[in-house]
Amino acid sequence: MTVAHTLEHIQLLTDCFAKVAKRFDLNISLKKTEVLFQSVSSVTSQKPIVTIDDTPLNTVDKFCYLGSMLSRNADVSDDITRRIGAASTAFWRLESRL
Repeated sequence: MTVAHTLEHIQLLTDCFAKVAKRFDLNISLKKTEVLFQSVSSVTSQKPIVTIDDTPLNTVDKFCYLGSMLSRNADVSDDITRRIGAASTAFWRLESRL
């Protein structure tokens, strides 16, 4: 996970990451690599275009990272819903064993 404050900065960080990955003969899965843009203003802005080797990365509105659901608008309701669902499933599994 990389955090940047400008589109130029995230592109620079992405380019550096891709360069180092190539140096160590590592492959970056362009299908799995995603970009999440969170704007500080409430004005809806267009989605940024970040590339690796001239291939644009998929821009998403939300994704799960280390067990937490991150969203473009910093809304936590998706994360809470997912956690409640996981807890319900865990309790249901315990109930079937008793």
